[in-house]
Amino acid sequence: MNKLEYIPGDLAFHYIPKTTIKKYVKVYVCSTNNALSLEDKDGKLYDYIGELYPIPLTPEILEKNGWKKFKRPYSSDYCYRRKGYPTLNIRSEKEVYFHWGDQDESITTVHQLQHLLFGLGLNSEMEV
Repeated sequence: MNKLEYIPGDLAFHYIPKTTIKKYVKVYVCSTNNALSLEDKDGKLYDYIGELYPIPLTPEILEKNGWKKFKRPYSSDYCYRRKGYPTLNIRSEKEVYFHWGDQDESITTVHQLQHLLFGLGLNSEMEV
């Protein structure tokens, strides 16, 4: 995935070249030359080398970040709700449908959800 698809604060997988190491990282932008830098879960900052890949959005990640699964009244459909946040309608095991005002989007990755929340002025910090 192109590193330009990520913005500061996004969560992604980082694969370190010539190893089998895969880390969850938070993306940052260095102020000196706008080069991409990363922070691992231990708070260590390092320069971007290798590849960044999106983190699939899973029910476990949604629940860890405050969304709860609900059955829609008068329907067999389920959704995820979080107070003050948009409802996420379940399309499949790997996809939710985001609807807020006139905004409709299919979401399959953590950083896609972060971008939409950020655009709505909501807290887009997430845990994986």
